[in-house]
Amino acid sequence: MNSDLYFLGLHAKLYLAVSVLLVLCFGLSHFSRWHWICDLLSHFMVQYAFFAFVFFFIFIVLKMPLLSLAMFVVGLLAGYETRLPLSQPWHFFPTPRIDTERNILRVVQYNKYYDNKNYAPIAAWLNNTDEPFDVVFLLEVEPEDAKALRSLTAETYPFTLPAEGLGPDFSIILSRHKVLSYEERKIAPHRVRTRGVRFEIQPEGYQQPVVFFGFHTRVPILAKGQAHRNAEMNGMAEWVASDPSPYKIAVGDWNITPYSPYFRDFAKNSGMAYQTYGVFPPSTWVSYFMLPFLKIPIDHMLYSQGLKLLDLKSGPAFKSDHQALIGVFGLDSTKN
Repeated sequence: MNSDLYFLGLHAKLYLAVSVLLVLCFGLSHFSRWHWICDLLSHFMVQYAFFAFVFFFIFIVLKMPLLSLAMFVVGLLAGYETRLPLSQPWHFFPTPRIDTERNILRVVQYNKYYDNKNYAPIAAWLNNTDEPFDVVFLLEVEPEDAKALRSLTAETYPFTLPAEGLGPDFSIILSRHKVLSYEERKIAPHRVRTRGVRFEIQPEGYQQPVVFFGFHTRVPILAKGQAHRNAEMNGMAEWVASDPSPYKIAVGDWNITPYSPYFRDFAKNSGMAYQTYGVFPPSTWVSYFMLPFLKIPIDHMLYSQGLKLLDLKSGPAFKSDHQALIGVFGLDSTKN
C-alpha cells in the first residue's frame, strides 16, 4: 500500500482497518444461534450496508479497486438481508389509499422510559383530534405515570387497562373502543416472570373483534438475557398462533431487530406478517441519534393475514430513548 494515500486527512490504513472490522462484524452476525454477541451483531444490517457503500466510494477515491469492489459486495449483501424478513421483500410502497377508504385502524406503540415524566406533550400528541389513534400501548409506565396520563387523555380514550406488573411489565393501554375481553399471561414461566397481554376491541366495520397482543422482552445481554428474550418470544408466538381470530396485531418493545433469526422464528411460529415500506425500516432506538441510518428497529407491529398494513412510521420521542411506532391498518379485501 502506498504510504502517501490519504483521504480527508486520514491515512488509507485507517480506512482499511475499519472496513476489515465492518466485514468481520457482518460475517459474525450470521452466527447468531452460536453466541449472544453474534446475535447482537445481527441487529446492524442497515449500518453494515450504509457504511459499506461509504467505504466503496472512499476506496474509489483512493484508487483501490479491489477493496472498493469488496465493499460494494458487502453493501449489496447487507442491503439484501434487510429485505429478507419482510412478507413482501420487494414491495417498497404501500397500496395507494382510497380517499373514501373506511375501517382504518391506527395503533401506537411507545416505550415512554421510566424516568420520563413529560406527560403534557405526550398527552397533547395522543389527543390529536385530526387522526386520533384507536389503541395506544405505553410501556415503562409506572402507576404514578398511568394516573397522570389517564387524567390527561380520558376524553379521547375513555377505555384504559391498568398499569400493572413488575419492571418491564409496567404498562398502560388506552383505547377509543370498549375492551371486550382482557387477559394477562406469563409467556415464559419456566424462565422469567414476563407477562404478555391479550385484549379485544370491536371497531366499526370489522365483522369480528380485533385481537391485540402486547409484551416487552428482557434485554438480551449475556447468554442469560438472550435466553430470556428468546423464551418470551417463543411463548408469545405460541399464544398468538393458538388464537383463531382473523384480525390480530402483536406489538411491543421486543429488544430485537428483524435481522435476527429469532425474530424470523417469531413471525413463522406465530403466523403473523411483518412489513415495512421504503428503503430503511422505521427505526425507533436510540432516539437521540439524529441520523435515521444510525438507529435500529426494536419496536414492532406484526399483523395477521386478515389485515393489511397501510403505513408504518416512527413518531416523536418526547425525551424517551425510544421513538413511538405508528401503524395504520385496514381490512385485507382478498382475505375477507
